[in-house]
Amino acid sequence: MKRTSLAAWVGRYFDEYMIKQRRASRYTIHSYRDCWKLFLRYCCERTGKTVDRLSLGDVGSAAGRRCAGSPRNSGSSRSAAAGGCGSRTRCG
Repeated sequence: MKRTSLAAWVGRYFDEYMIKQRRASRYTIHSYRDCWKLFLRYCCERTGKTVDRLSLGDVGSAAGRRCAGSPRNSGSSRSAAAGGCGSRTRCG
C-alpha cells in the first residue's frame, strides 16, 4: 500500500472540505489551522519525524498512545477537566 503524505490530506481537508463544502469563515479556518499545528508538533515529538515525513499511520499511532489512558477511552465518568484528551492538561 502506498503511503500518503499527511500534508496532502490536511491540504485537501482545508481546500476541499472546510472552504468549498462547509464554507467556513476565515476565523474558523484559522482556529482549525492552529489546532492542527499543535497536534502535528506533538506527533513530530512522539515519532521523531519532521512534519513533512509524517504519514497518516504516524498520526494515528501518536494519538493512540497519548489517549489510551484517557478517561474517555476507559468508560470512566470523570470529566475532561480531570485529564481527558479534550482538556488542556496532558493525558499521556
